[in-house]
Amino acid sequence: MSDNPWLRIPAVDYENHMKDPSVCQAELLNREMGRLLARFAPERLAVIGSTTGNGFEHIDSKITKKVLAIDINPDYCRILKERFGELVYGLEVLCRDVSGIEQLPGSFDMIHCALVFEYVDPSKALIMIRKSLANNGILTAILQIQDNKQSPVTKTKFESLQKLENQMRLVNPDSFAGMAGNAGFVMLEEELITLETGKSFYKGIFKNS
Repeated sequence: MSDNPWLRIPAVDYENHMKDPSVCQAELLNREMGRLLARFAPERLAVIGSTTGNGFEHIDSKITKKVLAIDINPDYCRILKERFGELVYGLEVLCRDVSGIEQLPGSFDMIHCALVFEYVDPSKALIMIRKSLANNGILTAILQIQDNKQSPVTKTKFESLQKLENQMRLVNPDSFAGMAGNAGFVMLEEELITLETGKSFYKGIFKNS
C-alpha cells in the first residue's frame, strides 16, 4: 500500500488540479453526485473513493441516515471528516485500500464510485460492491473514457498528479457493463458526458438483482 501513488498526492494538489480550467472535473463529479442522490434518495449510502468530500454537501441527513466514506489517503479522510463530520448525519470514514476489502461493513441502498474503477480490478471490485448492496440496491459509476488525443492525466502545474500515469487503467464502458452483468447487476441507464476540455466520461447506473 505504501507504493500507491495516491498516498503521495497532497490534498491541496488534488483539489486544485481537479478544479483547474484545463481539467474541470471537480464540478462534474459534484454535479453528478448531487443529481444521483436527489434521484435515488438512499437511506444508507457508501462512497468509494471519497477523497476530501467533493459532493458531500448534497447529502440530505433528513433522508440519508448512514454514510460510509472510503478512501486510501489518510489526509483526504481527515479533511473529509473535519468538513462534514458535524454536517452529515451518521458519517463514518474508513481509510482503506478498497482493493483489499471483500465486503463493506454494512448493507447499503446506494454505492457511488466516481473515477475509482481506473485504479482497481473492476471485476473484483464489482463483486465486493454487490455483496455490500441491499436487495435492489443501486451502484452508480463514473468512468473516464479513453481519448487518444489527450493524456489520461491532464498536465497542470500540480505535478504530483502525474504520479498517476502509471497507475491509471481506463476501463472500456462496454467491458465494464459486461463485468457488471457477470457480477449480477442489471443495467438501468448509461450516459456519455463530454466536458468543454474534450474529455468524455461514462455514467452507469446498475441495480443489484
